Amino acid sequence: MRLALRAEIGTMLRATGATTVHVTHDQADAMAMADRIALVHNGIVEQIGTPEELYRRPASIFVATFIGTPPMTMFNPNDDGDTPFGPLAPTARLVTLGIRPEQVCIGRNSHPWTARARVRLIEHEGASSVLHLDCSGAPLRARIAADTRVEIGGEIVVGCDPVHVHVFDRDNGMRLGSAAAFLEPSRG
Repeated sequence: MRLALRAEIGTMLRATGATTVHVTHDQADAMAMADRIALVHNGIVEQIGTPEELYRRPASIFVATFIGTPPMTMFNPNDDGDTPFGPLAPTARLVTLGIRPEQVCIGRNSHPWTARARVRLIEHEGASSVLHLDCSGAPLRARIAADTRVEIGGEIVVGCDPVHVHVFDRDNGMRLGSAAAFLEPSRG
């Protein structure tokens, strides 16, 4: 009923062209119905943009983990700037990395960054499944086709493109760019 009502309201609003402000705590409602979203956290506007802008280029860790189901996975490089996928160039800031589950692929492929990961949990969702992985101590999620064969406890190879890995300032939570801009030139 809720999905049908959401579709009906969205269709009606687009047909009338009426400007409407809809306040919701449900990111799925906002993403499905809005042309633009103002995401507010603790009384502060974190980001204003289209649903696609908030999803693809979140301005902060809060936006990255609030928008999307499942949310973006966050992990920290070690003190030397090494990540499970590869090294980052030295920076004066402590950073946190984030990646959407659909940007993580399993198996050997053409992605520049690859790593080994152990499957901790499989969430079956019908047409797809979400893998919960341990990637050298870093938590990671990967969305895969439901017919892909993996086993809990099994080790797999995962890959991603650093262009799709977001880098956030660990102190203030703001997005600094993609990991591609932070790669260690001599080792990345």
